[in-house]
Amino acid sequence: MQHTIKKDVLTIVQFTDFHWDSGENNQAKIRDVVATAYTNEKPDYVVITGDLIYSQWCSSKEKSMQEVIDLVDSFAVPWSAVLGNHDDDERDRHQELLALMRNAQHSLVDMGSEKIKGASNFRVVLEAKRFSLQCFFFDTGGYLLPYHPDHPKYDGVDDSQLKWMQENNDKSLRTFVFQHIPCQEYLYAHNEIKERIGENLEAPCVSHLQSGQFELCKKEGNVEAFFCGHDHNNTSEIKYQGINLIYGINSGTFQYQENPAPVGYRVIKVSKDKWKTYPQIIAQSIRHAESGIDM
Repeated sequence: MQHTIKKDVLTIVQFTDFHWDSGENNQAKIRDVVATAYTNEKPDYVVITGDLIYSQWCSSKEKSMQEVIDLVDSFAVPWSAVLGNHDDDERDRHQELLALMRNAQHSLVDMGSEKIKGASNFRVVLEAKRFSLQCFFFDTGGYLLPYHPDHPKYDGVDDSQLKWMQENNDKSLRTFVFQHIPCQEYLYAHNEIKERIGENLEAPCVSHLQSGQFELCKKEGNVEAFFCGHDHNNTSEIKYQGINLIYGINSGTFQYQENPAPVGYRVIKVSKDKWKTYPQIIAQSIRHAESGIDM
């Protein structure tokens, strides 16, 4: 999939982990975050790295997903999204949820081949004035079985997805990878590399599968960064073995630990010869034992 944006500098906004549910209070605060990003950054392209909804708290997964889609699509800016583990906890409506995304007017979401694991695997090439940016989107699934709610083991990518990337990668293009659950190298980098921008307030909660995704991206030679979500308390950017491992900023109000989590979004500026990224943190989400989630 290709999209032309005739600018010298592309502005990309990354949202992650809205955890939209059926609660009006939660929805109002997410709307504020999204509106702030569009107003202040005027993005050319928007990416959402999973957990758009919290399916366990939704009376209807499709209804809640459509509400998020309508919100993002209302700003008339091209956007893409991948599914996260909470978008479809039971893994029974994956195709239907992705179809809703794909059918939106300004969506740059595609349905991956049935031969590839997951649903939200697709490639987008942004054609700017003097350069092109290649973006790979990976479906990192949900949970490995047997499922233990207190100690879940998270899914990731597999060989079918890696083969798909190899077959479709244009090695002449600067490339970013977007997905929900971080690969294991996020944890290795956290433990091994002290130099970083931002911080991790929790140990990275990575895939329990060592698929070789990171090693493949190193071998391909043109992947410059991963952008993930999933860990609400982390905002770090760490360069590890030549690839930047970057967290999006929690964009919703759900918090699963006692310490406040940053709430906002990430900005990515890309030009012909360079790129940079920085967080925009506009609030904090706080966990309350009795009253739910507030911000």
